[in-house]
Amino acid sequence: IGGDAILASYGVEPDLASPPYLLRYDRPLLSPEGRARLRCSVADGQVGATLYTARPSLPPAPAGGLPRGVTPPAPPGPPGGPPLLP
Repeated sequence: IGGDAILASYGVEPDLASPPYLLRYDRPLLSPEGRARLRCSVADGQVGATLYTARPSLPPAPAGGLPRGVTPPAPPGPPGGPPLLP
């Protein structure tokens, strides 16, 4: 989530200053054509869709556990692009 979000979310200094890696390195595995077909299939009721992320969601230990907050949600879709589904 990046160093700035660690500080803002949990009130603790991050171990290292870094940008959000998802924004920098994540690349969609679904092509624009595949995304369009998926949108149509969902809209037509042919398939259902859900999103899952395996990111950790608990605060770091120095934040003292759960009371401070949780990891902010990642936006769905490719960085800088439209969301995967409307």
